[in-house]
Amino acid sequence: MAAELIAVIRLLRMQKLREVGLEEIKQSAKVWAEEQCSNPNVRSYRKSAGNFVFVAEKWLSFHGKLEISRSRPARFADPLEDFSEYLDTEQGLSLLSIRSRPWKT
Repeated sequence: MAAELIAVIRLLRMQKLREVGLEEIKQSAKVWAEEQCSNPNVRSYRKSAGNFVFVAEKWLSFHGKLEISRSRPARFADPLEDFSEYLDTEQGLSLLSIRSRPWKT
């Protein structure tokens, strides 16, 4: 694990702890995977990039420095919005009932 953290710090060029976005992590992961081609101890190069991203995300999250994109919509946002509209218009439920609905199903 220490070797991976050193690679994360080196490839993200972190002179000090700073916020880092997922895109920057992915770009560094590609470089890491390419570097692993010359390492005879690495058995699967395909996993190298994914492992790098995993370690970087966990470490930066722990320190509160993982920059999370707010522009990406939540998973299933469109169907949930449609369902909320249905509950409002067709079922006549109040806003409070609609908001609490996921907890009841």
